Amino acid sequence: MKEKLTRHDRQETVDTGEHDPLTEVIAAHDALRAADRRLHRAVRAARSAGETWEVIGETLGITRQAAYQRFGRAGERSDTGLAPLPDAADRSVRILVDLTEGRWPAVVSRFSPRMAGAVDATRLAAVWAELTDSIGRYEGIGTTFVRRIGRHTVVDVAVRCEAGDATLRVAYDDGGAIAGLLVLPVAQT
Repeated sequence: MKEKLTRHDRQETVDTGEHDPLTEVIAAHDALRAADRRLHRAVRAARSAGETWEVIGETLGITRQAAYQRFGRAGERSDTGLAPLPDAADRSVRILVDLTEGRWPAVVSRFSPRMAGAVDATRLAAVWAELTDSIGRYEGIGTTFVRRIGRHTVVDVAVRCEAGDATLRVAYDDGGAIAGLLVLPVAQT
């Protein structure tokens, strides 16, 4: 029943002396999200103070276009004017955890009808096995990047694996169902 535990339940498990390996993952992800929110506030403050996207990008070691896409208004809303799903980053991390722990039915249960018709739990397990053969075992999670693209909320989750880094890309429909699921080597993102 580990997959049904809430953050509060996990904390209780740790407090009673039981070891839950995902507690550290959750804590690190929470800290990462807090740092990401702080970075967004700092970028907004820098823009309000008149800094250009070029200067902000240089400061962050990225291009001005990448800075604008990540922090600018275009990265926050799509041409539809709709904001991304508010819990999309957390959903995507849970999907990554389910994938790494082999909980295929849990992932498939979140698929849209079209996705579920194309990929069942057996197929998902086979694809994941092929993927881990090529990039190695999961080792850690990095930043998440959420944006709205047309009718979908798209989340990229940076993933560290034995043989290199990858990006888990999850697309959600407006109902929160998974409409697309990809794992890309970093060079392809």
